[in-house]
Formats: sequence, structure tokens, C-alpha cells
Amino acid sequence: MRKNNIYSWRDFSAADLVKKKSGLKISVIIPARNEAATIGKIVRSIRKDLVLKHPLVDEIIVLDGGSSDMTRAIARSEGAVVRRDSDIVPAAGNFSGKGNALYKSYFASTGDILAFIDGDIRNFTSRFITGIVGPLLINKKVSFVKAFYRRPLMVSGKFKRGEGGRVTEILARPILNTFFPELANIRQPLSGEYAIRRDLFRKLSIPSGYGVEVAFLIEILHIAGRKAIAQADLGERRHRNQTLHALGKMSFEVLHSFLHYAQKVKKLRVSAISENYYDLTKNSIYKISQKYYKPVCELVRTTEIIFLRHGETDWNREKRIQSRQDIPLNSKGRKQAQRAAAALRKEKICAVYSSPLSRSLDTALIIAGKHGLPVWQDKRLLEISHGSWSGKKEQWLSAKYPEEYKNWKKEAWKHLPPGAESWEKLTERMKSFLAHVQKKHSGEKILVVSHRGAIAGALAVIKKKPLSYINMYLPGNCRPVKIKL
Repeated sequence: MRKNNIYSWRDFSAADLVKKKSGLKISVIIPARNEAATIGKIVRSIRKDLVLKHPLVDEIIVLDGGSSDMTRAIARSEGAVVRRDSDIVPAAGNFSGKGNALYKSYFASTGDILAFIDGDIRNFTSRFITGIVGPLLINKKVSFVKAFYRRPLMVSGKFKRGEGGRVTEILARPILNTFFPELANIRQPLSGEYAIRRDLFRKLSIPSGYGVEVAFLIEILHIAGRKAIAQADLGERRHRNQTLHALGKMSFEVLHSFLHYAQKVKKLRVSAISENYYDLTKNSIYKISQKYYKPVCELVRTTEIIFLRHGETDWNREKRIQSRQDIPLNSKGRKQAQRAAAALRKEKICAVYSSPLSRSLDTALIIAGKHGLPVWQDKRLLEISHGSWSGKKEQWLSAKYPEEYKNWKKEAWKHLPPGAESWEKLTERMKSFLAHVQKKHSGEKILVVSHRGAIAGALAVIKKKPLSYINMYLPGNCRPVKIKL
């Protein structure tokens, strides 16, 4: 056990960490706004060293906060997934600030570990990722890793050592030392580089502005305890220094956040917190725009699933058994998916799951796009296999095998086509998927796009109905069914 859970980037190599992933997925998230000068090199370095050379990172996501320069285009050209934070789950709210992007990152990413780095690092190397991810991969008791580093200050075109981190030393560390002595040895509480396990992140309330780093520490201390927090020395970090005037507003947001969370955990009581900061340079009031998001796990009171059968295909129209055949949507099916997307636009959907078959996946992508969400593909959502009857028209089957077809239509769970998957096996798949949802998305609302038989099987499991229920529920194309677990 490391003393005080302090590590160095030199403790880890990308090659060794790949061996320790054990099936975990790692997402690197870069909140950015007008970082065209540095974003390209950062994304390129991650992709070259940690995706292609050593497959440690599974996705690189740039969450743009409204750049007016070439940030988005450059990041996309280097291979990052680029999204505007305001496009992600708009029903959950949108506010300006860095914390807004961090909150939205939960919905935009699919990783078990989320690694955050700022987009203005001038001397970026892969150590900024391996250093903060490493402790999580070698120590299961650690849930959050906070970076620290030497931060020289640019003065008159030259770097002055030991003078960076002005808000950290003048504001953040003094107030944390005073009220949260357990966090006294956190060397850089406002550093923008840290990694966190997904299942902890979803429990955190997050402010939309610069107070997000202080919020993380207080929330994690309260929820998981000090032993869950580790630190990683990343060497030296060079970045764009802000003016004292800009740092004044930043400090105001940090202080505002500190008071909010210190009061939340009953460390102190504040009768009123002003949201107004007097800007001396403009002789005007700057009103704080920082708002506080509820934890993701509290967006809805109970876990809720919206089941949706895929849009129409030509085989649906022909009454041909599709089974596992990968038949695409037709034009009507795509329109049905678009109408479903419009109908669901106000839902606070946290994640979208889909069967890998294109008719389901394309339906899911159309709807997920309206929420700025990725689509999680899951083979457990595949349609039941109809064996040798797959691809056959029902009219032909009725003429060729009249008795078998009649029995199948009446009691499909008893009379299987040759080589077909049993309905018992299908429901076992659904039980496994639903257990996954309950564990990974407890307290969230998710959309599941699948097939008629698979959805009917899932609903039979949820409602604890016998297999005969399957014939009683025949969902139409793109008609949502909402159910609470």
C-alpha cells in the first residue's frame, strides 16, 4: 500500500497497464473551448501511443463548450469523437462552464473508467493518462485519482518556476485545510487531470462551472472516504495561464462551490450565498452562472426502461421471418424512427442500448443522436433465432407446414421451428441483460431498442409472467413501452 496513496507516472507503463485492464473500458474525456492551438497534438498523442501502439484507451471524446475557433474540426481530424456538451441530454439542462461538460461526459462515454484532461496542455505526453489511470488498474480500493504537478507561470515570455496554481495556493488549499483537514495533503485540488470509476461518478452532484474540482473532492470524501482518493505526480505541466482578472471570477465560482458542498455535508451553515461578483474592470456586476446538477443516479426516482421495437423493414412488410438476418430499415422504418425520436426528445434518457442487427441499431442511432448519446450494442438483445424458418414468408410456411405453422402461431414457446432457440434460453438472456441494467443504471432512464420476441421476453421477465404472455404482447414498429424496474 502506498503511503497516502501517492503514485508517480513513472510507476506505470502503457504496456503493463494494458495487461491489467481485465476487460475494463477506459474513456478519455477532454473538455475544451477554443483550444485549437493544443487539442490536435493531445488527441494525436493519445491515439498514437494509447490506442494504436498500446490499446489502453478505448475512446477519446472531446466535449466542446461552444468553440469559435477550429477546436472541433482539428480534434475530429485527429480521430476523437467530438460532441457539443449542450447537445448531450438537453432535457437534463444546460449551463455554461467546464463542469457542464464533465457532467455530460457520463452520458457521452461508455467507459468503466473516465479519465479527464484539460485541452490546453502544451507539453502533453501519454504520462498524463497512464499516471492517473494506473492506480485504478492496480488498486481496487482506489476510486478516484487526482493529478499534481509542477506548474511554471509564464511571465514576460519566460516560465517562472513555482508560481503556477495561484487560485490553488491562495484560496482552495487554505479553505480545504480549514474545513476538511482530511484533504489537507491533496497537493493540487484544482488540477484538471483526474480519473474516476464510472460507478462512483454517477453518485456525484456536479456544479456546471469552475467549482467542479472542489466539488469532486468533497463529494467523494463524503461518499467513498479518504482512502478511495489517490494522487499521481505527473511531472511538469505547461498550459495557457489566465489573467488575474479571469482568476478572480474563477475563484468566486470555486468559493461558491465550496460553500455549497460544505453546507451539503453539514460542515458549516451559510444563511445566504451571493451570486453577484463586482467586476472592477467594467464597474458592473458579474452574476455567477454556475448551477448544480443532481447526481445522475437521482435523475429519475426509480430505474426506468423505454423498450422500442425497431422501425419497419421490407421483410416486415412481406411478413417474412427476419430472425437473426440483418435486414435494414426501409424508408418508412427510418421515418418511424425519426417520429419516435421526436416523441422522446423531452425524456431524460441516460443511455441507449441496441441489438447489433442494423434494423435495431439504425433506429437506435437516429434516436440517440437527438440526445447526443452513444449507442451501447448488446448481443443479449438479439432477436430469437427461428432456425430453418428464418427468411421464409409466413404464407409459404402456412402452405408447406400447415400443422406446424398453426401450432407455432398459437403457442410459439412450445412448438419451435427446427433448429430454433428456445424461449427459455431467450428469457435467460433477458434476465442477464436486466440484471446488468439494474446494476449499471440504477436510478436512470434508459432506452432499449430491440426486436419483437426479445422485448416480449423481457417484459415477461419483468412482469413475472409465464411464457404464454409472449403471444399476448406483440409490439408495433417504433412504439415505445415504458416500464419501471
